[in-house]
Amino acid sequence: MQASPEVRQRYERFIPGRGKGPHKAGGKEFCEKTPRKNNRPRSRSTRMQARALKEIIHYQQSSDLLLQGLPFQHLVQEIDQNICQDNNTQLKRFQSTAVLALQEASEAYLVGLFEDT
Repeated sequence: MQASPEVRQRYERFIPGRGKGPHKAGGKEFCEKTPRKNNRPRSRSTRMQARALKEIIHYQQSSDLLLQGLPFQHLVQEIDQNICQDNNTQLKRFQSTAVLALQEASEAYLVGLFEDT
């Protein structure tokens, strides 16, 4: 999944040498700092904005699960244990595909929740 053009345009604004002409990706030429107009170092907020936008692009392009599998499985088992104690029933076993489905659904819900805010 590609990053939206608005995010990419805002992100390229903060990277030296990006969006201003041809550059060589992957070499020392790309990593070197371009001369600044007023020779002042970039402000901390500008660097933080660039990093945040870089993370946004990274997570938009990836399709991996954001939560670790084992801690999520422990959370599901703990919730099940609390429900079973309240209802005086036996503990249940969960198939790995069921836990994976719960994890994907909960991550989709959380991503939608954070997009709205």
